[in-house]
Amino acid sequence: MVNKIDGKDGTSGQFVAGFAYFAGAPASVDGTVKLATQMFRGSKTFPYEIGHALNLYYAFEGSPDAVTSPANVDCTTDSDKVCDTDPITFNQTAGVVNFS
Repeated sequence: MVNKIDGKDGTSGQFVAGFAYFAGAPASVDGTVKLATQMFRGSKTFPYEIGHALNLYYAFEGSPDAVTSPANVDCTTDSDKVCDTDPITFNQTAGVVNFS
């Protein structure tokens, strides 16, 4: 956990709540980083980023606009390739991701 990412602490405005690299990344960037202010009950940032560290794709993977989840006709090959992922949307104006 860190106190700031890109100079923002996650208490107001738009901010990056966390990030991770896919497994196999160089040791200098290996791991998962999350803002300390985002560590609260119900927060989905940490499990989301841990997923990337375990080579899970973005829920927007394959989306033509990176705003909505792509059609998930076959959950083993579409989107993030995991069948229990809820559809998500991204409000670009507000900078808010909605995990439905």
